[in-house]
Amino acid sequence: MNKLLFVLFTFIAFLLFPDNLFAASNRFITIVNPIRGDDFFQLEGAKPEDNFKNEWEEVKKRKLSATWLLRPDALIDKELVSLAKTLDRNQELGLFMEVTPAWTKLSGVEYRQGQNWHSAGSVFLTGYEVSERRKLIDGAFEKFKEVFGGYPKSVGAWWIDANSLSYMKEKYEIVANMDVADQYSTDNYQVWGQYFSTPFYPSKKNALMPASSIDQKIEIVTIQWANRDPFNSFGNGVLDSTYSVQANDYANKKFHSLNTEYFKKLITVYLNNPYSAFGHVTVGLENDFSWELFGEEYKKQLDVVLESQKNGASILTMSDFAHSYMSQFPKTSPPHIIFAKDPLGSNGYVLWYQNTKYRMGWFYNSSGSVIKDLRLFFDSHQELCLEKSCEQLNLATAETGSIDDVTYKNGWTIDEGRISDIKLRLIGTDLELTYTNQVGFKRSIKFLQNDISLDSQILPIPVWISRALDKPEKLINEIDEFGYQLIDSTAQIWKQVKNLFTFILFSLFAFYLPGAALLKKANIEKNHKFFLTIPVGICSFTLLAFTLGYLNFSWGIIMLPVISILFIGRDWILPKLTISKESLMAGILIIAGSLTWLATTVKNGLIFDYGMGFWGPHGHDAIWHIGLIEALKKGVPPENPAFSGDKLLNYHYFYDLLLAQASNFTGISSVDLYFRFFPILLSVTIGVIVYILAITWFKSKISALFAVFFIYFGGSFGWIITFLKDESIGGETAFWAQQGISTLINPPFAISLLIFLTGLFFFRQITEQKIQALSMVIPLVILWGSLIEFKAYAGILVLGTLVVVSIAEVFKRNIKFLIISIPIGLISFFVFYPNNSGSASLLVFSPFWLVHSMIDSPDRVGFYRLQLARMAGVESGNWFKFIASEGIGLMLFLAGNLGTRIIGLFAIRNIWPVNIYNLFIFVILILSILLPLSFTQKGASFNTIQFFYYFLIISAFLAASGMDRILKKFSIFGWILIAVLVLATIPTSLGTLMHYLPQRPPARISSLELEALNFLRSQPDGVVLSYFYDKKLRERFNEPIPLLAYESTMYLSALTGKSEYVADTVNLNILGIDYKGRLQVQKDIYSFKEPEMIKKFLKENNIKYIYLPRITNTAADETFGMRKIFENEEVILYSVI
Repeated sequence: MNKLLFVLFTFIAFLLFPDNLFAASNRFITIVNPIRGDDFFQLEGAKPEDNFKNEWEEVKKRKLSATWLLRPDALIDKELVSLAKTLDRNQELGLFMEVTPAWTKLSGVEYRQGQNWHSAGSVFLTGYEVSERRKLIDGAFEKFKEVFGGYPKSVGAWWIDANSLSYMKEKYEIVANMDVADQYSTDNYQVWGQYFSTPFYPSKKNALMPASSIDQKIEIVTIQWANRDPFNSFGNGVLDSTYSVQANDYANKKFHSLNTEYFKKLITVYLNNPYSAFGHVTVGLENDFSWELFGEEYKKQLDVVLESQKNGASILTMSDFAHSYMSQFPKTSPPHIIFAKDPLGSNGYVLWYQNTKYRMGWFYNSSGSVIKDLRLFFDSHQELCLEKSCEQLNLATAETGSIDDVTYKNGWTIDEGRISDIKLRLIGTDLELTYTNQVGFKRSIKFLQNDISLDSQILPIPVWISRALDKPEKLINEIDEFGYQLIDSTAQIWKQVKNLFTFILFSLFAFYLPGAALLKKANIEKNHKFFLTIPVGICSFTLLAFTLGYLNFSWGIIMLPVISILFIGRDWILPKLTISKESLMAGILIIAGSLTWLATTVKNGLIFDYGMGFWGPHGHDAIWHIGLIEALKKGVPPENPAFSGDKLLNYHYFYDLLLAQASNFTGISSVDLYFRFFPILLSVTIGVIVYILAITWFKSKISALFAVFFIYFGGSFGWIITFLKDESIGGETAFWAQQGISTLINPPFAISLLIFLTGLFFFRQITEQKIQALSMVIPLVILWGSLIEFKAYAGILVLGTLVVVSIAEVFKRNIKFLIISIPIGLISFFVFYPNNSGSASLLVFSPFWLVHSMIDSPDRVGFYRLQLARMAGVESGNWFKFIASEGIGLMLFLAGNLGTRIIGLFAIRNIWPVNIYNLFIFVILILSILLPLSFTQKGASFNTIQFFYYFLIISAFLAASGMDRILKKFSIFGWILIAVLVLATIPTSLGTLMHYLPQRPPARISSLELEALNFLRSQPDGVVLSYFYDKKLRERFNEPIPLLAYESTMYLSALTGKSEYVADTVNLNILGIDYKGRLQVQKDIYSFKEPEMIKKFLKENNIKYIYLPRITNTAADETFGMRKIFENEEVILYSVI
C-alpha cells in the first residue's frame, strides 16, 4: 500500500511541478546489502547469518528501507532464509547473481572452477554458455519463489550481461539491476565505460551501454554498487577503485586513513547536484566483510543516510527507485552531470558529463585541463560475452577509438599549467564549462547533445577524438635527432682493449689452469687437449663457486688456480702450431662464423650520443641476465632482483654466476662481460670444439669443416616463407626454432652447446676405451653434471638419455655407464634441486602445440588450409583427414626448421649399427623431438622449443657427414649440389643479421637516465621502486625507444646492482611468480594520493629508493615520506626517509 501511495504521489507531483521538482528534491539513496551463503564463506569466526543479522538490526533501528540481495546458495541455508522471513514489509528481497557450486548444482549446470571463486569465468553468468545461464536463472528464480512465494523484482551482481537481463525481464519481469561502478583491475576483471556511477537504462545488446532509444533498451534500471569518487577513482589500480562510498573501501586501513567525513563528501557530490535531474547513491555492506572492522562505519553511514532523509532525500528500495525512474524518464536515460572539487582536498576539479550518445570526463590537476575520458556510446555494438562464454571480463578494451587515459594513456590536454575562475552553467539542454588559463585566455567548452564546442568551434565527438589522438607532439624523439656516434670513441675502444687483456689473463687462471689440471693425464691429442681445457675449466670454476657460495666461503675460489698450478707441475698443456690447408680453412671458417655471431651482440651496451643502445631481444633478455649477474655478485643463492626479498627459484643461473665471479675478480662491468668478452670466448671455442668432435666422430676433415659451417650458419627454410609472403629475406623462427646466427642472443644456450659437445667428445672417447680411464670420466662428470644448471633443457635431455643408455647396457650386463651416470645425476641434483624444486610444475602436457601454432599463426607459417583440414577432421570425425593434416604439419615443422641440414638423412647410417655412442645420439634425437612436441611451459608456452635446439645441433653434424658423402659419391655434380645447398643455407642468417647492423637500435637508455642510474649505483644498497611498465607509453616514442617504455624489464637492477620491488613481469610470469599483488602496490604508490598510506606502503615493503621518470607526469614531495636526492631533465630520485 505504501509503495502504491508513493508512486501515486510522485505521479501527481510531476503533473503539478513538471520541470523543477526532480532537480530540486529528487535525491535518492538505495540501501543494498548483498547476502552470500556458505559457499566460499571465509570470514573467520563468523557465519553467513551473523552479519545479515547485524545489518538488519541497524536498518530496523533507524526504520529505513533496504534491498537484500540473496545469493542462490543463501536460499538453501535455513538460518539465512529464516532471518530473511523476519524482515518487515518496507524491505525488499532480491537475488544476488554470483555463481557458486551450490547454485550450479541446484540448476543442473557444471560449475566452472577458476583460479579462485571470484574469477570472472566462475562467478559471473558470462562464464557460462547462454543455455547454461538460462538454466541457472530459472533454478534461482524458481527456488526463490519456492522459499518466498513469488519472484524477485531486483537482481544484482558485479556484472550481468544484457542477454541474461533481457531473459529475466521477459520471463520474470524484473525492474532493477545493480552492477558495480567502474573498476579497472579489482578482482582481475574490468567493468569500465558505462554511465559514471549513476543509473541508466541498459541496452539490449550491451549492458554497459545506455540505450539510445526505446527499441534498444531493456525496460529495467541499472544502479551501481560502490559509487566512485569522481576525481580519485579514475585509475587502473585496486587502490583507485577503493575511493568509493563503500565502508570496506575507504575505511579499510589496508588502503586508507579516511573516515565518515569522506563518505559525507561523496554523498554530497551525488545528491546535492544542481546540474542533473536527480541524484542517487547506493549504500550497503556485503555480509562476508568483518563486522569488527567495518560495522561501526556502516552504522555511521546509516546515520548519515537517516540525516539525509530528514533533509529531504528519499530512501527507496531498488524496485521502488526503478519505478520512480521509469515514471520520470519513460523513454531513455537523461543526461547526468557530476561536478565537484577533489574530495581529498587538493585544488583539483572534475566534471563528468554523460548522455545516451557519449561520456566525457574532464579533470583539472597538476597536468592542467585534461579530458581523460571521451567515448561514444554504441548501443548497437554487441557485448563481448553476449552470446558466448568468457573466461575473462575485460570491458575496458571492448570499445576502441576512445580517449581513455587509463586504458590507452591518451588524455586530451587542453591547457597545461594552472587555470582559474572555473564555472559551470546549463544553457538549455547544453552544458558550458568556462575557465581562465595560465596565460589569461578565457576558455569555453560546451557539451552538446552530439557535439563538443571548444571556443565556438563545434565538431562531432569522433572528430575531436581523432584530433586528440593524432597529435604529432606525442612523439618524443624525432628520427634524425641523433647522429648515432660513439661518445668519446677513443677512450671507449682503449677501455675495451685493456679489459680484453684482463679477461684473457683471467681466463687463463680461472679456466685454463683448472682444465689443464684435470686433463693432465688424459690420452688426447695435445692441440685438442688445449682447447678442451677451457670448457672443463669453466664448469669446474662455476661448480666450485656455487658450492663455496652456499658455504659462505666465496673468496676461497682464489685457491683453485693455485692448486691447479701445483697439480700441473711441469706438464703444461700447450698447443703445437702446425699450419695445413685444412687447419687454415677451419681457422678462417671459425673466425668468419665468430664474427657473424658477434655482430649480434658486441655493439650492445656501448655509449652513443643517444645513450646506451640495445639491438634485437637484448633490450629485454640481456637486461634480465645482467640483473641476475649483479645479484649473484652479492652472493649465492641469489635474491630475485626483479622481486626483492625473494630467493631466485626455478631458474638455471650458472652462466650468470660465471660472469658474476668474473666481474668480481676482474672489475670488468657485467655489461662488457655479457656483450663482448664471454661472447668472444664462446664463439671461438664452440667452433674449435665442433671441429674437434667432428674429426674424432667422422674421421674426415671435410665433414669437420661442414660441421663448423652448419653450426655457425645453419638456418631454416623460413626465408622461403617470408619471400613468398612479402618478397623479404628472413623468417628465422617462422618454424619456431632459433637458428645458428642467434646463438649468442641466448648465452645460456651458447655455453650449454659448448659443454654438451665437449661432454660428447669425452663420452665418445670413453665408449672407445676398454678400460674406464678416470682422466676421461672425471671431466665428463663435471661437464654433464653441471650442465643442467647452465641450461635446464640440455641437462634434462642428457640425463634422460643417460638413463636409457645405462638401462640398455645393464641388460647387457655392463654397468660401466651406470657407474658414470650416477655421479652425473648426483651433481645435477645437487646444483639443480635447491633452486628448482618446483620447476616440474612449469611443464604442461600440450601435444603438438608448437606444430599447431606454427600452422595457425600468420606470424609463423600461417598455412590456413591445413589448419581448416585439421579442424574439419576433428569436427566431422574424419580421423584420416585429421591424422594426415597432423602428419603434414609435423613434416613441415621438421623440414622447415632443419633447412638444408635435412641433407643429414644421407648420413643416418652414421648412427647405425647400434653401439653405445650411436645409441646415445639416437635417443637424444628422439627426446629432443618428443619433449617439445608434447609439452609447453607455463608463462611462455613456446619455451620448450629449446629442447629442439639440440636436435638441430646433432643434425648439423649429420648434415656435415651427408655433404661429405655427396662429394665422395657424385664428384663434380656433388660440388654443384654443395654450392646450391650452401647458398640456400645463408639467407636466414643474412636476414637475421640485417636486424643488428643498422646504426639505430630499437631500444636505448638515454644519457640522462644513465647519469641517474650511475648516481643510484653509488648509493647504499636498498630496494628500488621503479615505475610500472605501461605499454601505451611506447607509442609516444620513435626508435630508439627508452627501455622504460620498450618492454617490462629490470634495467634499474641491471645498471645499478640494486634489487627492484617488482619488475620484468615477463620473466616473473615465466617463473610462475604471483606478482600481481606487488604490481598493484607499485601502481598505488605511484598514484601519490594519500601521504600516510604511501608512507605505510613504503615501510611495509622495505623500499628505500623511488625512481620517478618525468615523462610519467607524476609528482611527489616530502609529505610522502621521501626526500629528493637526485634530479635532472628526465629523472627524479627519492630516498625514503
